[in-house]
Amino acid sequence: MRASGLLLLLVPLVALAGPLKPAAKAGNGRGPRLVQDQADPQKGGTGVARPGLRRGNTLLRQGYYRAAAEAFRGVLAELPDDPEAHIGLGSAQARMGKCDAALEEFVHWSDARAFGARHALLAAGCASRQGFAADALAFDLIAQQRNPASRTALGRIALDAQAAGDPVVRDVAVEYLWYVSAGQDESLFVEAALALNRGDIDELDAIVDQWSREGRSVEELIRLQAQSWLDLGDPDRALQAMLVVRRIRRGEEARIILAEAQRRLGRPSEAMRQLDSPMNGRLDNAAADAVRVRVAVDQGDLAAADSLAAENQDVGDDDWSATEWYLARAHGDTAGMAAAAAAYTAAVVSPLRTLDQYLPIVGAPPAGGSGATR
Repeated sequence: MRASGLLLLLVPLVALAGPLKPAAKAGNGRGPRLVQDQADPQKGGTGVARPGLRRGNTLLRQGYYRAAAEAFRGVLAELPDDPEAHIGLGSAQARMGKCDAALEEFVHWSDARAFGARHALLAAGCASRQGFAADALAFDLIAQQRNPASRTALGRIALDAQAAGDPVVRDVAVEYLWYVSAGQDESLFVEAALALNRGDIDELDAIVDQWSREGRSVEELIRLQAQSWLDLGDPDRALQAMLVVRRIRRGEEARIILAEAQRRLGRPSEAMRQLDSPMNGRLDNAAADAVRVRVAVDQGDLAAADSLAAENQDVGDDDWSATEWYLARAHGDTAGMAAAAAAYTAAVVSPLRTLDQYLPIVGAPPAGGSGATR
């Protein structure tokens, strides 16, 4: 490696990114600000609340996010300044997609010792989904400070730096990703994700081909490929891409992509089976609820769609803006459609994604058929 390249790798990413206090998204005052809270990070952490904290953390690990949130609220009812309970509540809310509420917890308690790398990454994910790229990057950098060898944190730094318009931090993060894990280089995966976000399908395909020629398992890139087919308006090819992954290995994001592909193909029952699986359980988060709302609209049950949408106020990401547009369209609410479309345009990442792609395909091809090419 060139000496200049090595020096780049050794430059602290935080210094390159500037102060950790992020700025709110332009034109929107809802962006979070990292604060130096003066509360004692140990306050309230001993005694009666411990069983509640253990229960909340256990439920959180098991994926029962609503129950976990209630457990943490129970702790806070007795000890309102307990940092671990606040951070646990924020984690549960983030997992459910309740990002406004989650960020309130994370921002206020980001200086507590209990606020670790995984919490910073959850906060970054929320900020990113709501379009606050600079805020997301600040949280990413906290995660990298807490765990300098975290490949996940470095990958997120690259993605959020790209969104925030900071190519220097993006490039250093990608190179440093190789440096900290040369034996399991994941920089190609990040490059593929960056290409997907730019809508550069040719580059994505080239990276997938290189990944395969190097003898790696392409399963790691299948979700990105499936999303790229959705971005091209071909849910059938997205479905076929995902079906090669064994069911037991499908994570939450993969199941949501499968559900949305089935829904766009006019198969609402198949879509719901992905979200409420006897084998893998029920997906209990805002992304899954967005698909459920759209399924309810497709089935003509606007009352159910309205009720579920009301439970997911202010999620703020592009998928929920699209869902609000979809629901307003079903109601014939032109003003609501216009507002949701504007919010979608402000939040969407890839230039290939459009609201019309959310409409189910009439006369969808049978399994194995295909529409779009590339």
